[in-house]
Amino acid sequence: MVHSCGAIAGRQAQTVEYGYLVRTRARLSMRSKEYGGALGHAEETIGIGTHHGERNLMALGLHDKGTILIGGDQCGEPLLRRLAVADELEAQRAVAPLAERLGRDGSETGDREKGTAAPL
Repeated sequence: MVHSCGAIAGRQAQTVEYGYLVRTRARLSMRSKEYGGALGHAEETIGIGTHHGERNLMALGLHDKGTILIGGDQCGEPLLRRLAVADELEAQRAVAPLAERLGRDGSETGDREKGTAAPL
């Protein structure tokens, strides 16, 4: 069944339906303990879901990715350190525009230049 669906979805590459097929491939790879291939399929699932704004597909892909990382015994200390570094970098990227917009005293930079700054 998956192979015949694959032939059909191959003609409709990068559709939401194809994303669900890729998710099925990730699950099948997990069952056969092919964690490398399963991780690739899970990441592709997330990408297709993100591209189409399909929240369910994104959530399923993220769930599968976490399951693969844990099930593949890749959730040791090195992975956790990489995740912590990635989280820190993401936090810095999120805060940077706000830090530029706000001055040290918490006022908007435009208000400070006008002399009408009010604390937040």
